[in-house]
Amino acid sequence: MKEAEKAGQQVKQWLGDDWTSRMLPYIFYLAILGIFYISNSHYSDKTTRKINKVKSEVEELRTDYTTLKAETLMLSKRSEIAQKVANIGIIEADKPAYEVEMADD
Repeated sequence: MKEAEKAGQQVKQWLGDDWTSRMLPYIFYLAILGIFYISNSHYSDKTTRKINKVKSEVEELRTDYTTLKAETLMLSKRSEIAQKVANIGIIEADKPAYEVEMADD
């Protein structure tokens, strides 16, 4: 029984008011630092996911832009325009355009 009492006294001495009051600010500091570290880690993971999402959206929009640009260039060719307007009866001129001048009186 004396050994148990001796061990109990050692624990009380080790966790006594003096030690607890000295170490409490450091424990709070480490707890706050740990919370900050965890929240910063979550924030950086969330930001990385957002960046990757935006990168994939940009890549998708870039491919759409390239496709639409190629289609527009194809459809704006002279031969393509001639085929489209041939259905409504408009034909391409054989002779080049000329300027009409009016005589000054």
